[in-house]
Amino acid sequence: MNSTALWNEQLSVGVEEIDEEHRELLFLMRRLELAMDQDNPSTEIHLILNSLADHALTHFSTEESHFLETGYPKADFHAQEHRRFERKINRFKKAFASGNVQIADGMFHLVRDWLTQHIEGDDQEFAAFLANRQQL
Repeated sequence: MNSTALWNEQLSVGVEEIDEEHRELLFLMRRLELAMDQDNPSTEIHLILNSLADHALTHFSTEESHFLETGYPKADFHAQEHRRFERKINRFKKAFASGNVQIADGMFHLVRDWLTQHIEGDDQEFAAFLANRQQL
């Protein structure tokens, strides 16, 4: 597997609460990746996957609260992207639970790539919005 992105300051959106949640999500993705690479017991992988899903839901709620507080104009689109991720992670959980390793491995890549691209893309748009707002 290709390595999951690690946190760096270029991923910061300038809101410590969101940045901390991003760090945790990337850490959990990395833990999941290592567990799958090392053929860890399915119970461990299942626990990490559930933790990742739970953290994602909490994080999305946090971000969406910040969108409302700041009047972020792309809030609806961004929230739709969050729902898209939720569907992906739920499909991944089902594939893993069914024991279909090939589907689970493919779903891992979809989830990992979506999360990385979302933080590097959509969340950076929010960071730019916040930075512009502070300059006014």
